Order: sequence, then structure tokens, then C-alpha cells
Amino acid sequence: MIFGSREKIIAAVELGTTKTAVAVAQARPGEALRILGLGISHSLGVRKGEVVDKAQATEALREAVLAAEENSGETIDRVYLALGGAHLQGVSRRAKIDVNNETGLITDEDVRAVQKIAEDIPLTTDRLRVITLGRGFRIDGGEYVRNPIGLAGHKLEGDYMIVHGVTSRLTNIITRVTELNIEVANFTLSVIAAADAVLNDEARQLGALVIDFGGGLTNYALYLDGRLDDLGIIGVGGDHITQDIARAFDIPTRFAEEIKVRHGCVVVSRSRRDEVLEIKPSASFAGRKIYLESLAEVIRLRVEETFAIIRERIGIERLAQISGGIFLTGGSSKINGIELLAEVTFGKGVNAVRSHDLNGAVEDLAQPALSVVFGTLMHGRRLIDAEDERVPLTKRIKRFFSGVR
Repeated sequence: MIFGSREKIIAAVELGTTKTAVAVAQARPGEALRILGLGISHSLGVRKGEVVDKAQATEALREAVLAAEENSGETIDRVYLALGGAHLQGVSRRAKIDVNNETGLITDEDVRAVQKIAEDIPLTTDRLRVITLGRGFRIDGGEYVRNPIGLAGHKLEGDYMIVHGVTSRLTNIITRVTELNIEVANFTLSVIAAADAVLNDEARQLGALVIDFGGGLTNYALYLDGRLDDLGIIGVGGDHITQDIARAFDIPTRFAEEIKVRHGCVVVSRSRRDEVLEIKPSASFAGRKIYLESLAEVIRLRVEETFAIIRERIGIERLAQISGGIFLTGGSSKINGIELLAEVTFGKGVNAVRSHDLNGAVEDLAQPALSVVFGTLMHGRRLIDAEDERVPLTKRIKRFFSGVR
């Protein structure tokens, strides 16, 4: 990896339930990130952001890394990592300090001091603080500002979300990377990465809800007045839809996944209600005929339930503040008709998702399944540009488990 020159090469990794993705990009001053190469492998050893089979997870990552290296022509030895999982929890914290210096101007040390106070939360020995997400600052009780450094004030108040997770599960994910002799330079949350990929500043300011409908999890992030207001993780994803189809029609999972990908929808036009989908018999299966309308009903029930959970968590008052609309991303967001269902559920328009601040292969940039890994690249670029990389999570984990590479 090149980190000392003006032209930098950045790599990102996402270990998901259905896929492992590795992306490599070129960063030049004043230009959008250029995607140089992608590596995607079928993920068998990770479920809901957790490693369930060490060997399979490692092999899937190795395959994706090799493909990304071949496609980009770069050697990957340092990456930015997206972290997810239902075990992750966020806690809202607010901290305040007096600004005591001769100039009366807020400094970087003041900001760090506020954050340190906010991060002082009691955690059980099996949990570890993963990331601190800034949500804005108030100076002397005024309006929120993004960056208070250099502004005059006597009291600085910081608003944060502290995300923590189960140490052993984080270790298992990170070790899959480090055992390939690849350093984890830094990390971000999968849902924040997805939001980085699909939102611009205007959408955040207007108020936007990002829903990342993945294979094993559905993540959401709510932005109001330009600030992160809430985020959450629901243990439901595309694999649950597959299981629902398999149970509803008494068919093997592999056929349920195939019919979901090829014909999955949540609404059927009147002209297609009597359309029949045929699953041909095989050596161990007698075959089956399924009405398209029945398939849509099964899928719709699961998606409606997931959207309803998000709506309930956010609440009517905050939903009313969303003017920028709903942004659906993730591999499962490609289900036909899901945008209309989201509009009905939330009472808000759904925006077309695209990745901002990226260029490269158009067909790759248009895939919602790649929002997380692309957003992780953007996260890495911001840290490098700001020359403000934090202590890697691996070092913090070593304080809990000696011997973790």
C-alpha cells in the first residue's frame, strides 16, 4: 500500500453473511476516489456479522483479497474494515467542559477532552468500546456546530454515540484479516459506511433515513439537521426471506434462494396474479409449482415486519422531520417493489441510491450490495486526508486478550 505519496491506494473489507467483499481505490488530491478493483467471494463462514466457521470465513476472505489484488494490480497489506453484528449496541452520551485558555478559542485538546469524558462508560469485562460517533457540539448552549475548533467560547458540550460490542466476536472478525498478514488500519460500522456511500451533505441536512437491507442483518441510520440522530441493527435479512419461502412452499433452501433472486417481489400486477413459477424436479426433489402472487405475499410479510420495526423505533415525531427521504441499499434492497412498500410504510419518498465521491466501473458503482465496502473506502480516505487515524481496534482488544495478532 502506498501511504506516503500524494497518490494513495486504499483498501476496504466487508465480511458479510452472503458475501465477502474487498475493494481497492486510488485517492488523488482534489479528485473523487477511483475504484481500481473488486474482489467478491461467497461467504459461508460468517452469519449476522459473526464468524461461525473460522476456516470458511478465512478462505472466503483470502479468495476476495486475491481477486481484488489481481483486478487492481495492487498488493493489499493494510485495510479499513466494516464491522457489523446484532451484538453491537449504541449509547448516547453528552459531555461538557470549561474552556480554559488565554485565547478563549476552542482547541483540538478541548474536543478530545470532551470526547474522553463521554467515552467513560461502564462496560462488563466481555464488552469493548468499538467506535465513538460524533453528533455535534454546542458552544455556550448555542446551536449545534460540526467543528468547534477555532471558535470562541467558555463552555463546550459534545454529543456522541458510543458503540460497544462483544470482545470475542470482534476478535474473531479482525483475526480473519490479520492472520492473512494484513493490518487493520481502522474500522467503521457497516451502517455508517452504507450511509457514507449513499448520502450527501444536503440529504443529511434535510433529514434522511438509510436502510441497509443485507443478507443477514438490516441496519438503519437516521440523520436529522445534518447530524446522526439514531442507528440500529435488526437481526433480519435476505436469508430470512429465503427461509420463509422454503418453509411456506416446502422446498429446499437452495431452490428458495434461486426463486427469490429470480422472481422475488412484494407486489404483483393484476395481469400476473395467476402466473405460475415452476421448480423442476431433481434427484431428491419432486418439483413444485408456486403462484407468483403467493410468493410475493410471503416476501412482503417479512419486509413489512422489518420496516414496521424501524418505523416504531424511530417514532412518528422524528419521521415527520425527514425531508430528504428514504435511502434503501444492500443486496436485499433489489427485491422488486420494495421501494413502493417503503413509501407506504414510512410515508416518505424513496430516493435512487448511488455512491457519491466515487468513479470507476459504472456497473460496479451502481450495485447497492457494495455500498458498505465503498463507504468503508470513503471512511479510510477521510482519516488519511485528516492525518487523524485512531488507535486500531486490534490494539484495544490486545488489552483484553493477549496473543491476538
